[in-house]
Amino acid sequence: MVYDFKEKPDIKYLKVLFYTNLILHSIIFVFVIALLVVSLVFDWTLIPFYICITVLLASFIIFNLIVPKLEYHRFSFEVAEDQIQIKSGVIWRKVVLIPMVRVQHVQYKSGPILRKFNLASISVSTASGFHQIPGLPQSYARQLKDIIGEHAKVEEPYEQ
Repeated sequence: MVYDFKEKPDIKYLKVLFYTNLILHSIIFVFVIALLVVSLVFDWTLIPFYICITVLLASFIIFNLIVPKLEYHRFSFEVAEDQIQIKSGVIWRKVVLIPMVRVQHVQYKSGPILRKFNLASISVSTASGFHQIPGLPQSYARQLKDIIGEHAKVEEPYEQ
C-alpha cells in the first residue's frame, strides 16, 4: 500500500533557502567590506576587493535565485509500507530507495528559520548514512515521522 506522500516540499521552503543563503552572503559581505577598509587604510590595490565583490555578487545570484528553484523542482519523495523513495539532484540526479527494515532512526527537525514559516524537516538514518526530506509543513512532518516510525518499528524516545 502506497501512501499519498509523493509530494514536493512546501513552496515556502524556497523562502527558507533564500533567507539562509542571504545570512551566509551577508556574513561574507562583512569580510569583503573589511578587505576594502584594510585596502584603503594601508593604500593597497583594490583589485582583490573588486574580484571578491564580483564573485560574491555572482554567488548571490546563482545560490539565492537559481539553484533553490532547481532543487525545489527536482526534489520529490514517496513513502510506502516497505520503502522510502527520495529523488533529488540538480545536475546529477539521485534516486535513493530506503527499505523500512534498514531505518534505524527518524528525526523531526525545525530550526528558527523553518519555524518562522511553520516548516520542518525529517531525517531518516540508516547504517549507511542519513537522508533528509526538507521543507514540510510541521503537522505533515510529524505525521510522516510517525508513519515511517511505525513501518520501520522505530520506538519513540522518552520525551520530557
